[in-house]
Amino acid sequence: MNGLGQSYRYLNDVGRVVSDDKDHANWSAKIAEKFMDENGLVDFGTRKVVIDCCLNHGRDANPTTPEGKLMRLMDKAALIDPKIVEAYKTILENKFSYEAVMEKVKVSLDKWYEFCKDSGFVDEMKYRDCLKILS
Repeated sequence: MNGLGQSYRYLNDVGRVVSDDKDHANWSAKIAEKFMDENGLVDFGTRKVVIDCCLNHGRDANPTTPEGKLMRLMDKAALIDPKIVEAYKTILENKFSYEAVMEKVKVSLDKWYEFCKDSGFVDEMKYRDCLKILS
């Protein structure tokens, strides 16, 4: 999935180009389907992951794949600190287990939150969303 990983990380928000915030996930899934069709991506498992990442990265979503769960978390973590996403992209590309990645994400978020909480820079709600996803 390494080649795919380069694609689906960016497809989850592509629907914002044609729709407002509330409906962008559905549009992202439609655009992803078209992208996969045009590029001959017919593997059902891969398509399922891409669509899960597109449709289920919002706050109230319930991803069905490990990749979808991680996409949801990374989407929220990017709002807190985009550098978190880059660090864990490296971990994923080196094929660490899902559980190991989740634990490392939680440790990083906790450290970052403790460091920044008194600055007024931290969005408490987004931090709690990330922790909820991890549990």
